[in-house]
Amino acid sequence: MRSLRFGSAVLLSLGLGLCATAARGQTTAKQLEPYKKLAPEPGEARGKITEFKDGKFSLTKPTKEDRDVFQAMGQYLVNRVTHAEYLIGPDTADLKPRPPEKTVNGLLADLHKFLIVPPTDGKLTLQQEDYSRELGSALDKSLAAILLVEKAKIPPSIIRVNAGRLLAVACESGAPAHWPTVIALLKNPETPPELYFYALKGAEGLLGGFDVSRLGRLDAGPEQSETTFHDLVRLLEDAVVKGPPILGKIYVEGSQPTLVTDPKAKPSTLLPEQIVAIRLYRLQAIRALGRLRNDTVAGKVKPATEVRPVFTLARVAIGDPAIVPAFNGKEIVEAVIGMARINPGANLNIDELAYAMAYGTRTVFSVKASNAEDISLPWKGAASRMNEAFQEWQANCAKNPRVVVKQKEAINSLVKKANDGLFVPTLNPTAGAGGVNAVQLAPIEEWLQANRPTSDQQLFADVKTFKLMYGNKQ
Repeated sequence: MRSLRFGSAVLLSLGLGLCATAARGQTTAKQLEPYKKLAPEPGEARGKITEFKDGKFSLTKPTKEDRDVFQAMGQYLVNRVTHAEYLIGPDTADLKPRPPEKTVNGLLADLHKFLIVPPTDGKLTLQQEDYSRELGSALDKSLAAILLVEKAKIPPSIIRVNAGRLLAVACESGAPAHWPTVIALLKNPETPPELYFYALKGAEGLLGGFDVSRLGRLDAGPEQSETTFHDLVRLLEDAVVKGPPILGKIYVEGSQPTLVTDPKAKPSTLLPEQIVAIRLYRLQAIRALGRLRNDTVAGKVKPATEVRPVFTLARVAIGDPAIVPAFNGKEIVEAVIGMARINPGANLNIDELAYAMAYGTRTVFSVKASNAEDISLPWKGAASRMNEAFQEWQANCAKNPRVVVKQKEAINSLVKKANDGLFVPTLNPTAGAGGVNAVQLAPIEEWLQANRPTSDQQLFADVKTFKLMYGNKQ
């Protein structure tokens, strides 16, 4: 089998994800020495940061001394990623394992201790927001010095990749300072594929950890805040619809010198390994979009900044034939789960949303229904997550005044049929006579027939540019 290489340090392991450590022998401590940055122990700053996190001191108007504390801690947490002992194995024959605190995973764990990760609804107290803002600013200053540098000063790939891993974790706080950094990495055509992946992970953290009701606090003013939010969502949507900008940077061992690098080209002209790469990155962009709980965001101050990412998720769920290569089961599962998180707004057509979710769910489980031994998905994990998402969606719709009685009845019916015919049999498989697969499509297919939307129905009632193009409505 041919293998893929991104640059010289990072491999794309087919179906498994990214390896963020350099192959042994490619990078040595001596080669990293010129890039080493001082990471002195923060001393008193560590204790002071803990007190700030616990809310013992106000940060509404932080003093210079307060910000010096955050800067010392941020520098310490980030600068260690330039130190060889965290990134590579020993240069001697000594095979003793390194202690956990001297690994990148140790760095990530240390960073997590100081973050405030918002709950699922994104709600934080103002005091917690102030803390995350100050810590995010300090961290990002040190991260940008590694990630956003001119070409002549770019450090070795292993340093940048692991700084990218730190950024992805830091973004879980939703801190405003990280938004421009993630946007810059996603927008820059020179961002290497391995770093682009962690920028997508960072975007997932930002969208999952940000309270949209306080959008005006994201940037210098309401209009700039809407622009920043818009830019990040649009970059993610482009990665899903147009394909991630990585194909021209992939080296496929054993291939011809000229490779097709246009993701819109005919699927037959893309190498199988390229399709795997596209789907891997596209999956992460879908996960990021799926963290939003609002169907429409921004556009109140500057109309052109309005975004409706649920439309992109719905296109994934129904397998929009205009997007190539075709979406696989993993991508559809993430899109449906993301749609289930949506809190319906006044203009969202709930009937169309529910139909698209049912359509995608049926598509995914049709594979399991036709082959009980299929291993293309971790089926029990997928069924458990989708079941949990459907239950949460049903509960949220039950108390949403915008969802009328008839729609609630249709949603209740869909959740029951998906649960009884697909999720429960997958989680607790039982074989019938002759080993018949327990997963049954008939219940959800009946629902699709009974709830088929009209031909002119669109996802939003107020704008006629959100029509879903089904390959074949049930």
